[in-house]
Amino acid sequence: MPELPEVETTRRGLHPHLVGRVIVDAQIHQGFERLCLNTNVKELTHRLIGQRIIDTHRYGKYLIFSLSSGDSFVVHLRMTGALVLREPGTLTGKYERARLSLESTMNCMFETISFQDVRRFGTWNVVGDFEDGLAVNIGPDALSPNFSPDHLVSTLRRKSGTIKSALLDQSTVAGLGNIYVDEICFMAGLDPRKRSNTISKKKTKELFIAIQDTLSRALERGGASFKDYVNAHGVPGGALDHCYVYGRVGMNCYKCDNTIKKIKIVGRGTHYCPKCQRR
Repeated sequence: MPELPEVETTRRGLHPHLVGRVIVDAQIHQGFERLCLNTNVKELTHRLIGQRIIDTHRYGKYLIFSLSSGDSFVVHLRMTGALVLREPGTLTGKYERARLSLESTMNCMFETISFQDVRRFGTWNVVGDFEDGLAVNIGPDALSPNFSPDHLVSTLRRKSGTIKSALLDQSTVAGLGNIYVDEICFMAGLDPRKRSNTISKKKTKELFIAIQDTLSRALERGGASFKDYVNAHGVPGGALDHCYVYGRVGMNCYKCDNTIKKIKIVGRGTHYCPKCQRR
């Protein structure tokens, strides 16, 4: 958490208020210097201040801001990070770790982007090419044209672990996390313990459709707010209230009325329906 829907919801909320505006100040609060990935506070803030934000993008769970210098400002929210728009005079919140100040404009009331992060795992980085700011061996974005049924088929054939671990692996496909992988496996009728390289081509294509449908529905509901996630305006998402299995252990399955179970796979709590997702 946050996963692809939450990061994309954040990007969409920020985009109309950021594009075309200049970063006039960048502050990393004392004690949170670890936020700066592969650099230090002085270097990072130097490369941000004075730059105009040209565009916003997302790749997997990464937020990417294209700057007028040609650099890319890459933000990873990790477990509890959030970027929230603030009006002038807004005080620093308890969990604010950094903030960007934007040039004033008559067309927008927001002049600050506050980075909040309870667990302090989020990262900021400024790179010449945005791909340099992504994890090594990252796979195609789950909603990009580069991610296709054929890609998923060929990738899963090379993996001997469970389908749950394969989908959590960002080298398979970028953007999925624990919540949506549970939902995707349910929608595809797959036991999350099933070995990836034993899934048929037909079933893998159904899995691909389940990935697209699950992410699209979550985006429509503004992502899932589990503990700390809020969108760019500080508003929780509603996707968690519409989950079929995640967070519903002991409850009845909406499709078959069986009881939702919870087990652990690769150390992650995993929710599934024993009847709808038979091995």
